[in-house]
Amino acid sequence: MPIGTTIITWLVLAVDILIVLYLLESLAITVKIKQKRSHIWHIFGKNAKVWAFLVALVAMLGSLYFSDYLGYEPCKLCWYQRIFMYPQVFLFGLALIKKDSRIWSYSILLSVIGALIAAFHYISQVTKTSILPCDALGYSASCSQTFVLSFGYITIPMMALSAFVAIIILAHLRKKETHYHAN
Repeated sequence: MPIGTTIITWLVLAVDILIVLYLLESLAITVKIKQKRSHIWHIFGKNAKVWAFLVALVAMLGSLYFSDYLGYEPCKLCWYQRIFMYPQVFLFGLALIKKDSRIWSYSILLSVIGALIAAFHYISQVTKTSILPCDALGYSASCSQTFVLSFGYITIPMMALSAFVAIIILAHLRKKETHYHAN
């Protein structure tokens, strides 16, 4: 496996571990096993815009690495996922420069739609079934083609799903952090 792919898959694994920890802690708080969030989430919440920018940037550069450097042709669903991720790099970059917090409503919309497409793509790829036709059209790969499989579950659609979910969680953490400091 190329070193770039190895680095990307390890980053995705780290993000996925954080996502699972966040969801488990959320569940523990919901069922009253735990009373409040761990301090680490406040750190992510305070710097959510920077983290979201980095997640979107790595996702964009990773997809370009796979297609332009390694030569993996993106399928139709990959293109749709790119449509919802790429603008976020520029939106978060501009929001950081202008210190604008209105980015989150736009980002959540893009991320939820992108996450749904990525989840559908991942399930279709793993199960090798799809209710939508997604054959190679001569200019793109088949949506069921798996170019990367690491740790038994990380494929390119899972990488996209992880990035979208991470941005959604960062938006939630930022909202909680803003609410926390407003009180």
